[in-house]
Amino acid sequence: RAVYHAVSKTVTKTPWLQQSKPSYSDEPPKLGQDGFGVRELFEFPGEQQTDLFSDELPPPSSHGLIESFSALRYKGQVARTVLVCEGKDSLVLIDQHAAHERVNFDRLWQAVENKQVAQEPLMFPEVLGLDPNEIAGLEKSKDLLLSLGLDLEFYSGDSVAIRSIPAIMRGKSAAALVRDCAQAATGSSGTTGIERLHLMVATIACHSSIRAGDALSDDEALALLKSMDSVKDFAGYCPHGRQAVVVHPISTVLRWFGR
Repeated sequence: RAVYHAVSKTVTKTPWLQQSKPSYSDEPPKLGQDGFGVRELFEFPGEQQTDLFSDELPPPSSHGLIESFSALRYKGQVARTVLVCEGKDSLVLIDQHAAHERVNFDRLWQAVENKQVAQEPLMFPEVLGLDPNEIAGLEKSKDLLLSLGLDLEFYSGDSVAIRSIPAIMRGKSAAALVRDCAQAATGSSGTTGIERLHLMVATIACHSSIRAGDALSDDEALALLKSMDSVKDFAGYCPHGRQAVVVHPISTVLRWFGR
């Protein structure tokens, strides 16, 4: 019970919502050719700048201690947001949304590279009203979005019809995705083509992922851990730069309790 409350206290401070430098030694990935590291393209207004660890708690160590996420012993879910796992000599906390978003980004990016992005046609096109500036931004990004599986038809200066979505979005809100793509398109002026591609892939990955607040069964949690192993180099951050994994050596956890 004492360990559970200690974990809950750590989790409720939600370090993965920080914009500031992560609290452990690894730096966020930089924008590069590997398809990851689009942190600098995003802003998160209203998010709190909180410190995860008080003076008496040692900072977490790098997730690089983990050789296999699927080999972790899954212990449960806290606040329907964080997976609590035990490694050989470590306590591992995983933000389910950030981790799944990182996995989906990797999958979609590989599909883009291989020109194999699967598309899901909508039985009935969904018409969405938007600001004229957002419509203009989407029109400029129409070909890019189509290459990612999002097929849009423009009826007027303030509405758009969604004809198909990326297959990875099956069962998710097409309208919410297009709204965020529109905001991303209008806010990406002056960026390069590769930056705009990163931005849109990250947006789709976000909308196709498990959300904070989603209750996961044990099987679903284990499936997520297994999928994390499929990422060639799991950077420990989602494409928006949010921390996905926090690792504490068991020796550190025991010291919290004077052992």
